Amino acid sequence: MRHKGISVLVAIGLLLAIPTISQGATAKLGAKCTKVNSISGSLVCKKTGNKLTWQKRVTPKPTPAPTASPAPSPTPTPAAKISPNPTPTPEPTAPSSPITFDNLDAKWTASIARQNLTNELARLNQPKSAAIYHVGPTVKEDLYIEEKRLLVIAEKMFSNYYTPTSFDVLMYSEKDGTWADQEKSTLSNDTYWSISRDIANNPYGCNFAGATFTKTGGSMYSMCLDTKGRGINDKQTSIHEYFHLVQQKYSLNKMTCWMVEGSATYFGVALGVDGEDPTGKSTTTFLNQLAGQYNPGGPRNLGSAAKLRQKISTDEGAVQVLKDLEVKPDRDVDCLSYAAYSVGAIATEALIGAKGFKTYMDFVTTFPTAADWKLEFKKAFGLTPDEFYLKLAPYLRSRLAG
Repeated sequence: MRHKGISVLVAIGLLLAIPTISQGATAKLGAKCTKVNSISGSLVCKKTGNKLTWQKRVTPKPTPAPTASPAPSPTPTPAAKISPNPTPTPEPTAPSSPITFDNLDAKWTASIARQNLTNELARLNQPKSAAIYHVGPTVKEDLYIEEKRLLVIAEKMFSNYYTPTSFDVLMYSEKDGTWADQEKSTLSNDTYWSISRDIANNPYGCNFAGATFTKTGGSMYSMCLDTKGRGINDKQTSIHEYFHLVQQKYSLNKMTCWMVEGSATYFGVALGVDGEDPTGKSTTTFLNQLAGQYNPGGPRNLGSAAKLRQKISTDEGAVQVLKDLEVKPDRDVDCLSYAAYSVGAIATEALIGAKGFKTYMDFVTTFPTAADWKLEFKKAFGLTPDEFYLKLAPYLRSRLAG
């Protein structure tokens, strides 16, 4: 009995001597645990349903402090691409409708008229020059050569209408007055005309000219070539004077001032001045300068372009200016003071622009036999001179606008 008792006591003592084991030491993933949120190593006690079990502890990662993002730079809008050589809009090369008396286009009439001359000139053969030159001792060689060049153009342009066997050209400078008068006296019977007087009356520039007949009934023209030189306006002179020789063949004395001086001026500027300046700007400037001679019945040197512009500002006034220019050239009639050079040149330009060079020249050839030039005008151009003047009025204003 005694041994049995000892055995029980020993057994109890052994139980009391077993140390308490920490939950952490025996914690296993998924095993039971006794206290919520107690930790053992990498495990934590969590309640799942009605049970407490060890689960993996999740250590929250620290949230990084937000980094301030720099404000975004605006993306620049790309500039429109500019080509270094942009293609220009092509300029029209012709009027939108044909030039007629009802459509004397301010921009195109002059260029169409001149193109008509250019085309005609290109079709013609160059005739042998019939000029006989009388050149003063102080005429500069380069000026003489240039006038010969311009005369060659005139001879070709009118070769279908005028082919003289010869004609005389008298050239002199402002220093050759006495010589020129002596030479003139051998060529012409015109004693009223004094070259020395003309030079004295033009002290600021000896660049005038004139046409007449010779003693034998032939044709001649004279011109002063100032030693100081000649400007672009003078490119018209030789052609202008040569056309007077053409007119002499077709009864110049029957033609009106606007035809005689205006047509000669037109051919001079269209073939000479425009030949130097194809833009036509120099011709426009020159015609406006000539408008300054307007002083009907008075001296041209007291004329006024403003007075002419005021007169043609109405259709009625423009028609009257042209009707005044129906006077015939004479020693007592100064065509220039009636603005024959500028107004007549523009009238000729419009006739050729609408009807062509040949129609105009065929009209000129009617004067030797025509009883009434106005009837011939209507046959050639399809309207009376008065009707033409009225249709010309707006174009005349545009050309002489200053």
